[in-house]
Amino acid sequence: MSAPRAAPRGFLARAASALLILMTLVCFVISAMTLSYFGVKYDEAGGSALHKLHPASWIACLALMATFAARRDRIDWIAGLPARFPGAALFTGSWITIILFAQIVQHTPLMPLVDTFFCALVFLVLWEDADCETRNFITVMLHVVLVGNALIGIGEFVTHKRLTPFVTGGREVLYDYRSTALLGHPLLNAGTTGGYMLMMIFGGDRAVSLLPRLAIIGVCGVALVAFGGRTAIVMSIALTALGSIMPILRTLAGARFDLRGALAFSLVVPLAVGVLAFAYASGSLDQLIERFTDDKGSAEARVLMLQLFSHFTWEELFFGPDPVRLEGYMRL
Repeated sequence: MSAPRAAPRGFLARAASALLILMTLVCFVISAMTLSYFGVKYDEAGGSALHKLHPASWIACLALMATFAARRDRIDWIAGLPARFPGAALFTGSWITIILFAQIVQHTPLMPLVDTFFCALVFLVLWEDADCETRNFITVMLHVVLVGNALIGIGEFVTHKRLTPFVTGGREVLYDYRSTALLGHPLLNAGTTGGYMLMMIFGGDRAVSLLPRLAIIGVCGVALVAFGGRTAIVMSIALTALGSIMPILRTLAGARFDLRGALAFSLVVPLAVGVLAFAYASGSLDQLIERFTDDKGSAEARVLMLQLFSHFTWEELFFGPDPVRLEGYMRL
């Protein structure tokens, strides 16, 4: 993480920092399912085009405007962004090209393409100029939100009650046991929680001490079962095992190691094995295991999706097939 740059002070600068915090919070606590529950057709057919932008995107616009207004060197600041963020500049150019292509050639909706990447780009720019207090607050806030999301997921799994209904395609899903928590779709929850757990395993945020780190890893590991993301579970286990090979080999070769970590490892592993054994014996893992043995057509749907490629020419595959034809083949 780079050190924060000197940022302008004053009311507008404080407003920009507050809006950056609010944007980050809204990104993680207001899901598409929450918006659907309140009647906003964010990821559903129909509705106003303005509904297709997440509230966090609107807040990001305000944050960007406040940051721009707070600076005296506005033109130089904008002109210097490509040099400061060359990778983001290349990405932005590609993003704009995709938007233009989708509108001119594919005639597909504009707002989803804008909404998907806008907040991430704004966060990158504003984070680099944020002061230490704002950065520290956002870091702690994200820890609280992600751990809270994992705990809510576990609670939903145990009680069989959801914070918000599981809605997809405008219809409520009643047969699926997986938790939705704050982030909405179980797979989004699983991917985010798995990524957060891996960050904690491999030393992300050095300010978090050993015991809280182990607690976070344990809560996230249990939450992965509640969210039921098979890919997230397998990848988390595989990457943890892969990333642990070199440290173990260095330790066996005589490298120094932290005794506290070794003690924690010797205590946590038997405890984790015991918890897994109890969960398996009590039947808590039955639904997750069933998803590996009978995915109710999930894998078959992916195979059928791959078969769609055979209906299109190379030109259509390269530039994108006609959306009407694609939808027609999907209905077959």
